[in-house]
Amino acid sequence: VLSLINQQRGVETDLSQEIVVPLILGSTWPSRFWFVERYQETIKTLSERDRFVFLLVGGPSEAAFAEKVAEGCLNQQVVNLVG
Repeated sequence: VLSLINQQRGVETDLSQEIVVPLILGSTWPSRFWFVERYQETIKTLSERDRFVFLLVGGPSEAAFAEKVAEGCLNQQVVNLVG
């Protein structure tokens, strides 16, 4: 996972000072599927409290959704690993 994060960020990453939070975007139950805005709000709120790195995780069918989540979180540490 660290090599994927480094690849996406384009730099060597030391995660020893950061809290890594995987966010699994997909769900087989529509009632458990969050909106893009909910993910963005959660990421922004937690980022204000501590040093977090958010990993967007999911299958190929969530790729477009993950891009939308990441687009709204430009100032936060978000790594899109969906696909």
